[in-house]
Amino acid sequence: MLVLAALLSNTAHAGTSIGAEYLFSIPLSDNDSANLGEGIGGRFGFSFDLLAVTFTPEIGVTYWNGGNQFIPEAGLRLQFAKVVEPGLFAHINRPLVEGGEAGWDAGFTLDFTAIPKLDIGGQAGVININGRFTAQTGIQLHLNL
Repeated sequence: MLVLAALLSNTAHAGTSIGAEYLFSIPLSDNDSANLGEGIGGRFGFSFDLLAVTFTPEIGVTYWNGGNQFIPEAGLRLQFAKVVEPGLFAHINRPLVEGGEAGWDAGFTLDFTAIPKLDIGGQAGVININGRFTAQTGIQLHLNL
């Protein structure tokens, strides 16, 4: 454990991450899927570069026009490698509507470093809102300060 801590302390780099995304929901069935429509989201987090992995705890909010919902989120983003960066994300969420239930989202990302400190990419995943599931896909930008 001490060896791991010493290795990470010599190679770790922390920085602020600010993200924006434009999303589309894709209902999984006619009866029990959430139809969220299109979404616009923003995120703020702190990125930690550990060798070839970037670990980013983050908070954010997404506005979905289907149902006129703001959904705050908190979670993690992991990205692997540099320049071309495949990754994973997972968040917990709670819609800001009367009777909104806690939910989650999870999925995959693929980002490209367009210019230093700016990543552009896409994402695809599943979101659970009020006990109902829908697929989501979209584009994203991250500014890494």
